[in-house]
Amino acid sequence: MNRQELKVVGASAVGTVFEWYDFFLYGALVPVIGSRFFSDYGTAAQTVFALLTFAAGFIVRPIGALVFARITDLVGRKIVFLMTLVLMGASTVAVGLLPTADEIGILAPILLVTCRILQGLAVSGEFGAAITHVSEYAPARQRAYFVGWLTGTTQAGERVRERGLARTRLADHRHDAPGLHRQVGAVHGGPAAPVRPVADA
Repeated sequence: MNRQELKVVGASAVGTVFEWYDFFLYGALVPVIGSRFFSDYGTAAQTVFALLTFAAGFIVRPIGALVFARITDLVGRKIVFLMTLVLMGASTVAVGLLPTADEIGILAPILLVTCRILQGLAVSGEFGAAITHVSEYAPARQRAYFVGWLTGTTQAGERVRERGLARTRLADHRHDAPGLHRQVGAVHGGPAAPVRPVADA
């Protein structure tokens, strides 16, 4: 792997790590999010509704792939990379700043679902564009090897999520603290948006 190829793979991998980090972050906070946005229901129902909201991000991924594929054809990969990173970072911060159901009622879960849809669109656009970008730079007989680095970095995003959330829990001393979803979303989601140096041709 020469210097230019390493730059392309590295930049795409870093972006993938933080895209999936933001995505996994929501899944880890399902109990907290359920209690804040679906507080009118019992504990089991809170968890179910929070998981259904989590699923919304996966349901829209095929749509996001189609939309961002078309945008990529029109404006290029570099702009799409930046769009998806900013969209993911902004929607994650928004989840952290949303008022709870006790504060604004039914509008809270509606806004939460909206943020989850935006996160799902961002992941599908970024991951698909990154794989295409890397495969175009890879030698013909090494494309699987190059793209494999991106697939592997999704788990790196999970590791980053674990460490970030552990630090937040230690600082707060309570997993279900009233402001935990806001702390994690606002503090840890924002830096993901501008992190990738885009290496595009």
